[in-house]
Amino acid sequence: MGGVSDRHRRAGATRARFVTQRDHHAAAHSSGFKHLKSFYHGFAEPLLRGYFPGMPCYEHFVSLQKSVFVPLVFFLVSHLGTRTGIS
Repeated sequence: MGGVSDRHRRAGATRARFVTQRDHHAAAHSSGFKHLKSFYHGFAEPLLRGYFPGMPCYEHFVSLQKSVFVPLVFFLVSHLGTRTGIS
């Protein structure tokens, strides 16, 4: 009937899936943290807990992201300063 056999199709799909997983794995471990949750618990929380005793747990932090994003952008834009033309 022509075309590519099912065996070759499956082998190609497996190869493509392996390449993307390998690339993702290498990119994730270049920073040392695989997920935001591991970064939050492994780095941010221990470092910042002394400065911010009321810091939320990871689950609460994730739920706050949507409601805090727009005000945070406005705050950051309002504190940019004047451009000097050097950049």
